[in-house]
Amino acid sequence: MAGAVLAQVRDWFDHQVFEPLRTADDAAQAVTLMSQVVEEYFASRDRVCLFAAMTLGEEQETFAREVRSYFADWVSVLAETLHRGGIAESDAADLAVDAVAAIQGGLIMTRALDDDAVFTGIVSRIDRRLHAALT
Repeated sequence: MAGAVLAQVRDWFDHQVFEPLRTADDAAQAVTLMSQVVEEYFASRDRVCLFAAMTLGEEQETFAREVRSYFADWVSVLAETLHRGGIAESDAADLAVDAVAAIQGGLIMTRALDDDAVFTGIVSRIDRRLHAALT
């Protein structure tokens, strides 16, 4: 059952986050959309990332391939978008890793502190940093 839920979440991210990043003509607009969609998605799911949760328990080995693919794809497609927006490839890769890591870490902090403003602030700051790098 967990596999089916992961597949459903992955499908949503493929269509709502990864594909718009992959096909965007305007990198800045794509980053804005990603930030908005990610903020709305995790807000509607009580600030929980199922893929990140799968790294914490015994199911880590069972779903390692799916979890690795989810995070690697998000970083890769964001880095490609940033690179298309004019950022050097190595810098784009670093920014993408930092952005995804901050979003995921923000989810943990938000739940630990029981303060939704933490996540909103992190996503907003990531969005600003990515836009600053694109200009």
